[in-house]
Amino acid sequence: MNTILKFTVLLLLLTSPQTGNAWNWSPVGPDTEILNFHTGAGAYCEVLCSTDGLIVYEYGDWQTYSYGGLPVLDVAGLDDQRLLLVQGDGSYSDGIYTFNRETHQFDMVHFCLYPRFIEQDMVTHAYVAGYEEGLLVSPDGITWTAVPYFDGLTCSDIARWGTHVVVCGISGIHSSPDGGLTWESASPAAPWIEDIAFDYNGKLYGIFPDESWSSGLWSSTDFGLNWWVEFWSIDMSDVYCVDGEVYVSWLEPWVDYFGIAHWDPDVQVLTFMNEGLPDAGINELSENTIIDCYNIVCCTQSGAWMTCDVMGISMQVAISYAEGYVYLSWNPFPGAISYNVYSSSEPGSGFTLNVGGTHLPNGWFEEVGDEKKFYYVTAVLE
Repeated sequence: MNTILKFTVLLLLLTSPQTGNAWNWSPVGPDTEILNFHTGAGAYCEVLCSTDGLIVYEYGDWQTYSYGGLPVLDVAGLDDQRLLLVQGDGSYSDGIYTFNRETHQFDMVHFCLYPRFIEQDMVTHAYVAGYEEGLLVSPDGITWTAVPYFDGLTCSDIARWGTHVVVCGISGIHSSPDGGLTWESASPAAPWIEDIAFDYNGKLYGIFPDESWSSGLWSSTDFGLNWWVEFWSIDMSDVYCVDGEVYVSWLEPWVDYFGIAHWDPDVQVLTFMNEGLPDAGINELSENTIIDCYNIVCCTQSGAWMTCDVMGISMQVAISYAEGYVYLSWNPFPGAISYNVYSSSEPGSGFTLNVGGTHLPNGWFEEVGDEKKFYYVTAVLE
């Protein structure tokens, strides 16, 4: 008989969506459609990007400022007094602006049609912005020049890992190994990727949006040059990594896929976190970097919401085999009302809820034949 191998990882808060667990979601700002959330520009600055302006937390409340009702797509810090932002709706007012936090004045510094993102490279301190027809760079946030390589290419998102930089959009995926000095296009077979994020190991995740047969979460282990699918799903909106953990979101529901979920690539399991979240129509995922806990912020169609219930906590699960039965056992986890056991014949994929075994207090067993099986266990919390 083959030896029964084991895969024993207990992940707190990675519970199946049907368990009914409540997550602690707290509102961030007013009840209006939020497109993005930014922190860190100046001392303890919190900024919401909305469909009709900029919403800034100041004087103990949220204040809305607008430039002709233009939607604000993204924000970066310029100095202690000013923010950099991209806003626009396809008009001659589209572009890169500064916003003075003291005078509340908007000033355009560069026109660009349908801007998508703006960020600062924390290593070089230079700024970069993507828009419908190219990529712009600036040493100071005020003077902008176009990167010739991206002339006419739509740039929707950017991600960095060390000296590697990846830019994506409907015009393709482009990778630089040297901080943007040289660029290379992805394989012709690469998918359409709109949103990207690196995990701690340099694995790149990307969202194929829309409603095609190829829509879903994809990944690359060579900095965006070649891609493989993680799972299929339509109407996805974003992928975001918090302390190495991968989270994904949906703009519109599709069957049982909606809202926000944690993705475990090792066991190929989605854990939905929608219980307690008032709105599951998510535009963007972000993070509050000025509070003392790992967290994730959902920017939804009716406000922004934050939870600190994001990190998994590992606990040892013991496994043994005797007389045709496999036994799992674990120490009780605080707050757990029950446990789910998942199994697969493969170590890294195909895991499904195992309903054929018998639960014991802090344990579980099932009869097995002459096969190899892998297991993991999740706690169901109150």
